[in-house]
Amino acid sequence: MSEPEKPASNDMELKNKTVFSDVLTAKREAVGINVDQIAKTLNLMPSRITALETFDLDALPSRVYIKGYLRSYAGLIDADPQALTDEYLSHFDALERQKVSDDPIDVETRQRDQKKAKASASNHNRHYWLLISGLAMLCLAVIAGVVVMTDRPNPNADSVASNFMPPKPLTIDTAQGTVVVDDINELSSEQPTASLMTQASPELSKLPRAPDTLIDVALNGQNTNTDSGGELLIASDDNLSLLVFEFSDRCWVQVHDATNTLIYKGVKRARQRLQLTGVAPFKVILGYAEGVSISYNGEAVTITPKPRTKRAELVIGN
Repeated sequence: MSEPEKPASNDMELKNKTVFSDVLTAKREAVGINVDQIAKTLNLMPSRITALETFDLDALPSRVYIKGYLRSYAGLIDADPQALTDEYLSHFDALERQKVSDDPIDVETRQRDQKKAKASASNHNRHYWLLISGLAMLCLAVIAGVVVMTDRPNPNADSVASNFMPPKPLTIDTAQGTVVVDDINELSSEQPTASLMTQASPELSKLPRAPDTLIDVALNGQNTNTDSGGELLIASDDNLSLLVFEFSDRCWVQVHDATNTLIYKGVKRARQRLQLTGVAPFKVILGYAEGVSISYNGEAVTITPKPRTKRAELVIGN
């Protein structure tokens, strides 16, 4: 079976294309420019210039790029850019239509390629959104974990509460009788006492009874007259001297008596008062001397704090 004859219009177009191609080559040669020179000027490969002059559709890019090449090409061969571009593209479009009509399979291939390209783009977008969703869920999980950890109860709180033992009541013997005090803060600094006994420290019951004397008592870190071993020191001598501290600011205090026994060590706050009895002379150290005034047996004591530290160390009752 013989092949069908091609339409005469196709043959005419091929002839016109060939003629126009020859015209381009002739104009380029007339101005003395070869293919390599044009390619270098336009920053293209020489094969691309050859394909442009010979209408090699398979080697040429899209129509948009061809239009730009032609305008630059026309300027190099002294031709009218608009006229050359219009005539060239008319032959180019005719050859494109002819190629499609001669090869219908090529149309199906292009359509199939276009569908593949769309499917690939759709899959790319789907993967992108899946990634964004995953990151968002991860951030939400981290935030939820932080909230849960913040609201989680402290496991050590119960153990601390269970280990806390309330202070045992304090038994005080006074001239009026025996008084049991549950809270040491209930004691007034002006309340007279003779001796102290506590269930928490049986050794205190061995101390001798003392006459009614103003003392400062505290438990569990509060103010107290204690020696280094933590025992309460009770005055029982009528020749003891009296120290009274009046505090206008927070101040750390340490007091030793003449026997070098620690009779007080602690911190007092503003508007508090401390009364101590012991054997003079007293060695007194003040952490902030400007926040306290002292009287010894009713007479004011001069305090000279150190300029830089505001501490003071003094001996009272020489």
